[in-house]
Amino acid sequence: MDTPNIPLESAEGQALLASCEAADRAAYDALWPHFTRQRGLTMCGLSSLSMVLRSLPHTAALADWSEEEVLARQRCSADVLLRCGATLRQLEAVARSVGLRAERSHVPPDAGTSSDAGSAGAVEAALAAAVRRAPRGVRVLCNYNMSLAGQPPYGGHFSPIGAFHAVRELQP
Repeated sequence: MDTPNIPLESAEGQALLASCEAADRAAYDALWPHFTRQRGLTMCGLSSLSMVLRSLPHTAALADWSEEEVLARQRCSADVLLRCGATLRQLEAVARSVGLRAERSHVPPDAGTSSDAGSAGAVEAALAAAVRRAPRGVRVLCNYNMSLAGQPPYGGHFSPIGAFHAVRELQP
């Protein structure tokens, strides 16, 4: 069953967040004070990474960690990132260039479909485990296609994952 897109600012979104276990929303609690909207159309990856950097006690004091600060410290072409945005591989390299340990993980294209329920369960379990490591300094960035997630007309996007709410069967 497809899960509906529920905006966080809605009453239902706030209720879901409030009903998360503390361990499942620790990343949100760490990230939210550092939330900023991306400044440029192609800056979602750098904006997400800057929020992560500001949320970590061991990196927060090193710099202001704005999108521009992250961009200035990276090793790949700033011009390409500003014009086209970052790929997952490029954002991983940018994270490493500012001293973070970064690890890419791909979700199978058909995960979450009824034909691949086992894979969907594995993805949920891995996501929940990663989010629950937030108190140890782990943050999760998600790279997804906004149009496929019900947010047309946009394409690729990066966003930090702040919380995990166990999937529940929705009543018709």
